Amino acid sequence: MTYLEFKTRVQSELQQAPGGLTWRELKAAADLPYARACPEWTRCLEADIALDRTERRGRAQVWRIIPR
Repeated sequence: MTYLEFKTRVQSELQQAPGGLTWRELKAAADLPYARACPEWTRCLEADIALDRTERRGRAQVWRIIPR
């Protein structure tokens, strides 16, 4: 999977979930093949699609897109 494919899947799923998703939820919804998100790609998503992971649900970070 390339970064562009990863970004497209993540962005598509998060746009449909305005409240955000945990990594586990996002991984299942987008059918991602990774146990954990690549830190480098995650930083790129923060810049490219305004990914935010500051909120938590229990111990899990919530991934969501901040409207620009």
